[in-house]
Amino acid sequence: MKISNQKLLELQKELKAKRDFLKNELEEGVKRGGPMDSFKEAAAVSTNLQAHNQKLKELEDILNDAEALPDYVDGDEILLGKWFDIDIDTDSKSFRLVESIEADISKNLLSVDSPLGKAVLGKKQGEKINFNEKTITITNVD
Repeated sequence: MKISNQKLLELQKELKAKRDFLKNELEEGVKRGGPMDSFKEAAAVSTNLQAHNQKLKELEDILNDAEALPDYVDGDEILLGKWFDIDIDTDSKSFRLVESIEADISKNLLSVDSPLGKAVLGKKQGEKINFNEKTITITNVD
């Protein structure tokens, strides 16, 4: 999986925060020393720790598989990491094609797994595609 350096840093920070949280929870549990006041309290703590452990494992798996996506990807077709512009009717939009984990439409980061991402993958400047009963023209591929 290729993701931007910025996203890699975000995930590394999140991983560190999860590890720190779990370490603190373990230390607090040792300080408490005795049984929890109630079964409900023990179950809530256990559920919370399980959720954090699961997220920690997910982050570790992602980071173990991740490679840095270059800021610029060479070539003239839309591939992972490429910025491109499209015209839909009279509206122009600019996107970068990214992995699902990094997708954020508010930042113009379009998932390669999204319907539009799949439709534009491999296309070049000047090509037209039909998408949701509209004609989309690819006006630029950077």
